[in-house]
Amino acid sequence: MGRIESRIGVGMIGLGTVGGGVEKWFQQGGGETQGLELRRIAVANPDKPRDTQVPLTSDIKDVIKDPSIQIVIEVMGGIDPASGYITDALNEGKSVITANKAAIATNMPHLFEAARTRNADLAFEASVGGGIRIIHVINSFQAERIEAIKAILNGTSNYILTQMEKGLTFDEALIQAQEKGFAESNHLSDTGGYDTRYKLTILASLGFNTWFDPEAISRRGMADISPIDLDFAAKYGVEEGESGYSVKLLAIAKRREDNSVELRVTPALISKDHPLSSVRDEYNAVYLEGSNAGPQMLTGKGAGREATTS
Repeated sequence: MGRIESRIGVGMIGLGTVGGGVEKWFQQGGGETQGLELRRIAVANPDKPRDTQVPLTSDIKDVIKDPSIQIVIEVMGGIDPASGYITDALNEGKSVITANKAAIATNMPHLFEAARTRNADLAFEASVGGGIRIIHVINSFQAERIEAIKAILNGTSNYILTQMEKGLTFDEALIQAQEKGFAESNHLSDTGGYDTRYKLTILASLGFNTWFDPEAISRRGMADISPIDLDFAAKYGVEEGESGYSVKLLAIAKRREDNSVELRVTPALISKDHPLSSVRDEYNAVYLEGSNAGPQMLTGKGAGREATTS
């Protein structure tokens, strides 16, 4: 008689920062408690020395076509070829877990259809908001209509702005973020608002029940912000009795009166009386306004390996 599989087989595509965190979780026994076993990892260079006992391969098909693998975790990042690999895995009837906001945002209708056709699960909770679990919350809005989303969705940019409020220059704050593992050497995706735009696309598409093309969303990064701007914002209106303002890189989605949706990513002044103003360092926050229940805010760490793999 053949061996009865008692665990669900897992394959992974990619072994970078996030993939390393996932592999470490398995290595420390996390998979055993969930009945999961990491059986193969596809990487660009399997001969590179790595601290793993899991079999490595350079052929993606070794993961996607392996009948002993039921779940594929995609952590290579980028739109292509990752989108194709996710599609191929779904077409094989395998469930896919991914934190790839660029692939999900850009190809959401196609990927959703592939999952539906093969009755496979496509899980992308980690693509937005780190450990907040905001995808689950937005999908739970069934009896209530979402009117607006205002969110801090990039932990790197928020960390940099927090340090700049303390007087650091942009470059000094960036170096600090890189040393802490919150920022990549090429930081433009974070500080230029591209990362936030992908995440806004996902939240808005789910929240307003229609897909939005990320390339069509207005985007402005934080390159022109200086410590002087932040100091001015903090003092603005104080003499008139106001509490002052913070500057945040915001993702904004608002339903208009004609039921169309306004979408933009931009640095914005936030009154210090508003709960989003108190979100600091690498934390993310999503402020939802519903038609009946009113506003609610969810917060959590949004940068670093642990936040994404949690």
